[in-house]
Amino acid sequence: MRAFLLAFTALSFLFPFMSPVQVQSALQSPLDRERGVALYKEGQAEEAVKVLKKVVKQSPRDELAWEALGLALIQTLDLKSAIKSFETAISLNPSRASAHVGLSYALLMRNKTREAMRAAQVALDINPGLADAYYIVAVINRGKEAFEEALQATETAINLKPHLAMAHLVKSQVILALLGDVSAMEETSKARISRYVAALEALERFFQLNPNHEVESSLREQLESLRFYVKALRSSASDEAVYWAKEVSTKAKVLSKPLPDYTEVARNHLVSGTVILRVVFSHDGTVKHPLVIRGLPDGLTENSIKAALKIRFNPAQLDGRPVSSIVQVEYNFEIY
Repeated sequence: MRAFLLAFTALSFLFPFMSPVQVQSALQSPLDRERGVALYKEGQAEEAVKVLKKVVKQSPRDELAWEALGLALIQTLDLKSAIKSFETAISLNPSRASAHVGLSYALLMRNKTREAMRAAQVALDINPGLADAYYIVAVINRGKEAFEEALQATETAINLKPHLAMAHLVKSQVILALLGDVSAMEETSKARISRYVAALEALERFFQLNPNHEVESSLREQLESLRFYVKALRSSASDEAVYWAKEVSTKAKVLSKPLPDYTEVARNHLVSGTVILRVVFSHDGTVKHPLVIRGLPDGLTENSIKAALKIRFNPAQLDGRPVSSIVQVEYNFEIY
C-alpha cells in the first residue's frame, strides 16, 4: 500500500503537463498495476503479463509497472522480455535497486552469470540491505566453486531476511560442498560433525519454511541422508557406527564401479564437471545413504546416484570384522 501511495504522489506531479485524457490514464495506471501485481502474487503470471503490458503501453514511464512486468515475465519463463522490462525500469530510474535485483535474477536464469553478478552488485551499492541480491551472489559463487564467498553471502542474506527459504537451501549445499575439500576430509571428527549438523539444520529450516510447497524428492532424500550421517557419526554403538577410511584396519575395496549415463539434455546444454557423493559402504555389502556433496544439473546428479548404488565392493574391516565406512565417490562428465 505504501508503494502505491508513493507512486500515486509521483504521478500527481505530472498532471499539470497532461491533457484530461492523459490525466485519467495516469490515475487508472496505478490501479491496473496493482491488479497486475496481485495476479502475479497469486501465481497467475500470464494474466498478470496481459494486464501489465496494457499498463506500460498506457503509461510507458511507469517504472513500477515495468518492474512488475519483468517479475511476471520471469514466471512465464520469457526471460528475454523480462530483461528488457527491467532494463526499461532502470532507464527510468537508475537508482531503483529492486529493478537491478530483478534484472540480475533474469540474467542468472539465462546463465549469464557475469552480467548477473554485476547487476546484483549495482543493487547492493544502492541498497546494501537487499537479501535477495546477496542470495543471487551466493548462487553465482557456488557455481564458480567459490564456496567460502558463497557461504558468507548466504549468511548475510539470512541475517537480513531469515524467512528467505532458498538461502537456507543454498547454505546447506555450500556447507556440503566444503566437505568435499581435502582439508575438510582431514578435519577432526568433532569438526566434521559440526559441518554435517550445520548443513542439516539449514536444510531442515528450508523445509520448515516450505511446509506446503512441492519439493523435489531428491531434496527429501538428501535430508534423510544428512540425518543418518549426523546420527551415525555421533553414535558409539557398534551396529550403528560408520567409520572414515583412516579409522579402519582395512579399507573397503571396490570390485566394480558402473558409470552413470550422460543425459541428452546435459549434452545439449554442454554441462561438464564432477559430481561428488558421500555414500556408506555398508558392512553387509550394500551401498546406502547417498549424500550429494557437489552436483550437476540436467539429471547428471541423479544418474550418478543410481550408478553409485550399483557399486560392488568388499567392506572395510576393523579388528577383523566387516564395518560400515564412509566413502567419497566422484564421477567426471566431460564434453568431447
